[in-house]
Amino acid sequence: MTSLVQDIRHSIRSLARQPGFVIVAVLSLALGMGVTTAVFSAVNAFLLRPLPVRDLDRTVVVYHVDKEHPDKGTTFPAFEHYRARTETFSAVMAFSGARPLLFADGDRREQVYAEVITADFFKIADISLQLGRPFDATADRPFDPPLVAVLSDRFWTRYLRSDPEVVGKTVVLNGRAFTIAGVAAPKFTGFDPEVAADLWIPLTVWAHLVGEPGRLTREEHWLRTVGVLKEGVSLEQAGAAVAIAAQALSAPSDQTTRVRFASDASVGSSTDALAIGGAAFAAGLLVLALGCMNVTSLLMARAAARPKEMAVRMALGGNRWRLVRGWLIESVLISVLAGAAGLVLAAWLIDLVVAFKPPVEIGQAQAPTLALTFDLDLRVFTFALGLSTLPALFMGLVSGLQASSPRALRQIKADKRFAPGFNVRSVIIASQMALSLVLLIPCGLFVRSWLNASVIDPGFATDRVLLLPISSDQAGVRVQRPPGFEQQLIDRVSAVPGVEAVTAMDPVPLWFGWNAAFFSIDGSGAQARLNYARIAPGYFDTLQIRLLRGRDFTRLDTASAPPVIIVNETMARRYWPGGNALGARLRRGKTVMKVVGVARDAKYASLAEVSEPFLYQPLAQEPSTNPTLSLAVRTAGDPLALREPIQREVQALIPSWPAFQFRTLGEGFELQQQLPRFSATVLGVLGSLGLMLAALGLYGVMTYVVGQRTHEIGIRLALGSPVVRVMTLVVKQGMTVCLAGAGIGMAAALTVSQFLTSVLYGVSPVDPLTFALTPLLLLGVGLFACYVPARHAARVNPLQALRE
Repeated sequence: MTSLVQDIRHSIRSLARQPGFVIVAVLSLALGMGVTTAVFSAVNAFLLRPLPVRDLDRTVVVYHVDKEHPDKGTTFPAFEHYRARTETFSAVMAFSGARPLLFADGDRREQVYAEVITADFFKIADISLQLGRPFDATADRPFDPPLVAVLSDRFWTRYLRSDPEVVGKTVVLNGRAFTIAGVAAPKFTGFDPEVAADLWIPLTVWAHLVGEPGRLTREEHWLRTVGVLKEGVSLEQAGAAVAIAAQALSAPSDQTTRVRFASDASVGSSTDALAIGGAAFAAGLLVLALGCMNVTSLLMARAAARPKEMAVRMALGGNRWRLVRGWLIESVLISVLAGAAGLVLAAWLIDLVVAFKPPVEIGQAQAPTLALTFDLDLRVFTFALGLSTLPALFMGLVSGLQASSPRALRQIKADKRFAPGFNVRSVIIASQMALSLVLLIPCGLFVRSWLNASVIDPGFATDRVLLLPISSDQAGVRVQRPPGFEQQLIDRVSAVPGVEAVTAMDPVPLWFGWNAAFFSIDGSGAQARLNYARIAPGYFDTLQIRLLRGRDFTRLDTASAPPVIIVNETMARRYWPGGNALGARLRRGKTVMKVVGVARDAKYASLAEVSEPFLYQPLAQEPSTNPTLSLAVRTAGDPLALREPIQREVQALIPSWPAFQFRTLGEGFELQQQLPRFSATVLGVLGSLGLMLAALGLYGVMTYVVGQRTHEIGIRLALGSPVVRVMTLVVKQGMTVCLAGAGIGMAAALTVSQFLTSVLYGVSPVDPLTFALTPLLLLGVGLFACYVPARHAARVNPLQALRE
């Protein structure tokens, strides 16, 4: 123990004498540690963090499985059966994700989000109430349940000004007065992984409130069911019990009921954003690896610069393990400092991400609050500790073993320059080049993807188009619309000054998902699942999509008229020779539809999509009940300036219209660019850091190698060797290893880039331009890093070099 304390003190004094080295080493590691820890905290919040329940070890999730759905939730009748298994569960609750409701306070109308739950939610969830009480068993009554609500701390603060006497008062949701039962503690946002709940209401109340009481009796899988096992009940026993209970349900024959612990059920799921997060996480690890290699090179250079110290310690009886331990201690001290700095950087990056907002406002719609909290919890701290420990072991062992190797000690005793040439350092340089390419090429692909997304043609004009949802579901409120409402509204809005064209559509391109159904192509016998939109006359004029052949829909294309459709040019080319689709027929069920037009291709769901067959149906022939049905208005000027006139026209038809959530078509286009822009920015910064670290590492190693060869270079110059030849010798030595590393990196980058196909916009994962320019850029940086030490070497005074 005494020797260990002595080594620690010696290492601290040694590092204190070289503050510049310590600062460079700590910053090199902290950059990688901070970025990687920040990204890991996001992955932890979305994928790894389990459901927020009180007793994680005894809480289970019950779910249904069939051939097509590995987890499709449960039904309300199933929940009631499972709740009745009192010999298995001490509590059972069901919940569904945050649902929009309309909150009214005088003339104020805002959309809020309610998580719909059953009474046992407050027994199972890790939630406490700062005011009031939870729901009682009456909240689960399928008929005539009490109108009660528990408010989130955010809702209580924002809308009710933290009124301490709020319990027992009422809030108006969807036109109904709800009694406030309590207020949740701060920071609890519910079980929904994406949307923070503003309040909690009984799910039976919600079903009646939005006019869907059938959800309480139908076999509709819309709930998540969670239960707490009684003491002594195993997971297998619970699975057998719910399987028996499920036999009483009228479920499909291929459906089974399963149970898993809540600790195995994270709150999130995979999305394109997670793909970007995974790329950022990998990029952070690569930056960290480059930093480790730089610090390892610096430590090895320090070892080579301390030959007398090594010799004296060996002469005094020090063994090799003692020397290696000294290097390990120095590495640990550097890693601890870097880990602390990395955590500070990670906390700052997390705050930056949480504060990030899109550069556009989504009309007048009240956007939901992000539910995820990127806290630096125990799992994140453990990860950060691992990030600090592993580099310390790697750096300490490599530098310590190199410095204490028998070959090095023999050279010290012989008073030779400790210049092992291209062995360990060669591997480090080649690895840095390879890892830099694996980092830089995906970064280049994302930058190219963002540039493409910013100039990509969606196939329609996105400017000066105002959108307004006009479905029967408005912020959770059911609206009774008169027959022909869409066309009446189109006619009234068309007369508003400043309006150029009006239509209705379901859904809106680049805003929502698409309708899909199976169609049979008459004549070819082909059957395909095709995406389609329901549109009113004027759609192509409003969005300025060119009709290549045929005609637009008209007022005569009513429900009693022959069914007609318009197809896009990709569909026309794929299914009909020469793209001549006019007059062709498609069949959907018993309905036969005639093609009356061919429209230009457009982007429908994403800017990244490739052209696929798509068709349009008249809204009058297939009315939409989807909440994505929207009015689209092309204006002569600023579309938002016409919100009030359009609002008056809607209220002239339906005076009690509950909410106006105006958007613009351009906002959808802009939001589609946020992911490629964000990914290009993040990975571009990481790539720049990696390039900088690789350049510094190569420069440091080459400077050290040149320093160790000063004597040799002096002899060459004294014997008349030209300066250019000396410079060429040094540059060639470095670039040989750089080229080898670049070759390995290119092969690895080809493999890695294949995983990015789904998140690239108009760029091939093997884009020739990126794969050509990136290695040239890196080799150019490497050439500069070799040239500077070579130029310094060529200016060595031969006489001075020979004396050293």
